[in-house]
Amino acid sequence: MMDRNTVDYKNRRFFDLREVPRLFQQPARSLRVLLLADDKHPANAVQDHIRSFSEYSSHSIAIVNTRFVRSAANYDPDDFDVLVIHYSIFILEQTYFPAEWQHFVENFMGVVSVIHEDEYQRVNEFRAAFKKLGVAAVFSCLDSVDTLEKVYSDEFGIDSSFYFCCLPGYIPETIFNLPCPPISHRTFHIVYRGRTLSPELGRFAQEKKLIGDQMTEIAKSHGLRCDISSNENERIYGESWPLFLMSGKAMLGVEGGASIFDFEGAVKASVADFRGSNPDASFDEIWNAVLAPYEGNVEFRTITPKFFEAIAAGTALVLYPGRFNDVLVADRHYIPLERDGSNADEVVRKLLDDDYLQKMADRTREEVLFNPELSTRFYIEQLDRVLWNLSSRHTIPHLERSVRVLSKRCSELYSAVSLAQFERGAARQELANLKYEVQILQATVSSEGHFAEHLKKMLVSRMKRLLRVKQ
Repeated sequence: MMDRNTVDYKNRRFFDLREVPRLFQQPARSLRVLLLADDKHPANAVQDHIRSFSEYSSHSIAIVNTRFVRSAANYDPDDFDVLVIHYSIFILEQTYFPAEWQHFVENFMGVVSVIHEDEYQRVNEFRAAFKKLGVAAVFSCLDSVDTLEKVYSDEFGIDSSFYFCCLPGYIPETIFNLPCPPISHRTFHIVYRGRTLSPELGRFAQEKKLIGDQMTEIAKSHGLRCDISSNENERIYGESWPLFLMSGKAMLGVEGGASIFDFEGAVKASVADFRGSNPDASFDEIWNAVLAPYEGNVEFRTITPKFFEAIAAGTALVLYPGRFNDVLVADRHYIPLERDGSNADEVVRKLLDDDYLQKMADRTREEVLFNPELSTRFYIEQLDRVLWNLSSRHTIPHLERSVRVLSKRCSELYSAVSLAQFERGAARQELANLKYEVQILQATVSSEGHFAEHLKKMLVSRMKRLLRVKQ
């Protein structure tokens, strides 16, 4: 039960993760958590994110990579209280999430939660998948509660899941161990690895490539040394990434996000149709012909893990101006580069001033890296709280889902019990009683939690006995 100093959140569905300490109780005991995650992912930030559960959680964490462990046969759902699906497991593709694991999650009796990223495409497909999997909580990387409501609002009142806006990545304690060389000892004035993103993400997403192209021209005209690329085959991973960051006096960057959300898949289909007839079309041509009506339907911008990695590497930042989740402040934590290049001479002057860059890098490191709300430990502690409260609270989706699962199994068993079995009469009577008790459970989901939980456990126990009768 929640104490009187804790705010009742039952009438809310959307939260900022920073609200959790005052809304959700600390865990009273350790839960058994099954984390489905791609722990072989090449990106350091993803690896750090997955490892953080084992390093910082107060719960017992078991990690399974469903990309390689294709069968769930060796895992008993009764061994876990909570199941978490990490964003590195793409639940819409069987390459990442095989049918056997989908079935495992659909029939899991505990709390199911998802850590979700890249939320701007196939929005409604994901929402349907969350409903099918019985997801009780979604930890989103959308930048505000307002954006959560725009994307996940439910006009029909069907969706009872909780949504939390989080950062795409937080600061692990291991990041402080980087041996940062002084700015004056570094080879390049500016380094950057961008990416060419799909047109259907909107104008904002194209800035990842545009800023690299812009700075390349500025560097040529001012004699700056740079290592800039947006080519996919030149991306850098693993131990080479921090070394790359430390080779530059400054790193280029833009906020992550998108300015078009494709809810139904119509945007992607329309772009594909247009490109089919116009294979050499530029982004502006695609935008004018297809994307203009969708532009800005949802605006999403966020700070990303690479900024924390660069700050930890003692590298200064040159960025297009933005909000950066109110973490970074222009001219204090980064050098702003105007999108039209109007202040290019000023940016170059600062890039040539090692003392200026060193002071900015040191100040940013001190003011950002040591902010407790940006730490991975803080992030995991809040997830621990949410998962504990949802697993102990009786009016949550997983109990209602348990009722549906029990009802379905009851019906299946009733038809499957052989007339030739010795205990068929007793089994049928027991099943009839079970159906009645399921109705009781449905009526009591909103009553005292301990009674509903007790009744559920009794029903599960009886189901197991009936399965033995069937065999």
